[in-house]
Amino acid sequence: AISESSYGKRTPDPKSEPNNNARMHLKRSIQRYVYRLFLLPSVEQLISTFVDAAMKKVMTVAPGPSKSSSHQFKVDKDEATKDVQKIRDFIDQVQELILDGCHDDFVSMSQRRDFAALVDDADNSIRDNLFREAVREQTELEV
Repeated sequence: AISESSYGKRTPDPKSEPNNNARMHLKRSIQRYVYRLFLLPSVEQLISTFVDAAMKKVMTVAPGPSKSSSHQFKVDKDEATKDVQKIRDFIDQVQELILDGCHDDFVSMSQRRDFAALVDDADNSIRDNLFREAVREQTELEV
């Protein structure tokens, strides 16, 4: 029988612990690198311009409060879906820009002795997925 305290919990695998530790540290290193990229004036200006344009659009589209409705704003679902898609596209483009431009730096970081425990496959898909995941998370935070 499975006790309630252990149900759904995975016992740590001592063989994979160094790999997970190396993965976590490499991911954090890449996120710090991306964070520093967003501090560059040109990138900061790009993001600010996009955010300002998005905020301006929201302010011009959203009408004032309605007396007949308890909701503060009336939102058109199709328009909101288009706006979300534009934001997603922008984040995708920034992510690809960073991944393409900094891939060599990320590879160099991953080859450091600190991350030697990270197990990868022959075509480096595990490593590249880690790069993509770290860049995406940090990009979403910054935008």
